[in-house]
Amino acid sequence: MPLSKQHIRNRFRQLRRELAPELVDTWSQSAAEHLLNSGVVRPGQHIALYLAQDHEADPRHLEQALRAMDCQLYLPVIDQHHMGHMRFAPWKVDDVLRPNRFGIPEPEALWEHCALASALDLVVVPLVAFSNDGIRLGMGGGFYDRALQGCTDKPLRIGFAFSRQYCPDLRADPWDQPLHGVVTEAGFRAFGKPVE
Repeated sequence: MPLSKQHIRNRFRQLRRELAPELVDTWSQSAAEHLLNSGVVRPGQHIALYLAQDHEADPRHLEQALRAMDCQLYLPVIDQHHMGHMRFAPWKVDDVLRPNRFGIPEPEALWEHCALASALDLVVVPLVAFSNDGIRLGMGGGFYDRALQGCTDKPLRIGFAFSRQYCPDLRADPWDQPLHGVVTEAGFRAFGKPVE
């Protein structure tokens, strides 16, 4: 019998928590360099990052490089009125960030001024585990799956993770939105759709 997603989630979150902070930082920096060298990122793109929580791979090493490339950066924001919905708010260097109901900092932005995922070129996606065919296991809230539902050509969805988060046992549910690629401290890997 296959392992439940919750069992896998618990196991891989624990594996992530066992990493020393210095290793998280070093591996996150390596992953950022691999993504920047992958050819996926181009000047002037609209790119969503996230603020790392719970020992996640930390994309903050990407921020300065992307700003230097004149990319417009975004952070995810959750809808305060409709549970489970998420959009992406423009993120400037000096923006004041406020914690949402999960304690995750996000820009103060009017919901109607936030971008749909389809308006972005690239979404750097956090994850708990990933498989060989681009299946992503998140924290279980479904925010990214709902935000990315119906997106076809844009945006590219690139998981940002550590190689120890690879899990061959993941099975997709109908609502799961697969990744186009994943980047870890070991390198960049594309899945399925050509990454142009």
